[in-house]
Amino acid sequence: MRARGVSVLDQASARTPVRSPSPARRLGAVVRRLYSRPASALGVTVTALFLLAALLGPLLAPYGANQPLVEDARPPPSARPWFGTDNLGRDVFSRVLLGARDVLSLACLLYTSPSPRDS
Repeated sequence: MRARGVSVLDQASARTPVRSPSPARRLGAVVRRLYSRPASALGVTVTALFLLAALLGPLLAPYGANQPLVEDARPPPSARPWFGTDNLGRDVFSRVLLGARDVLSLACLLYTSPSPRDS
């Protein structure tokens, strides 16, 4: 017996619960969609590499940020100092890796802080 004003489809949907996709399935769909276009794939990959370098910078940096390489003052880029050194003999690659964390934390701080127009 059918209730008055309720269609058969409404009765069927009331009996079977609608399942939402699992978080892993949703994440897979987002990743497939992002990597379906070359430009978005490049942007996601570069951003992921920057985040990885910022998070793992202190572990990957071969020298300290202000540690001078006295014997290697101003050599060109090579296998030892990948990006070369600056005028004071500091490794540029180490400074870039260690500076990426500061840039990332500043970006997060600026993103979460309210703008003067919000008040």
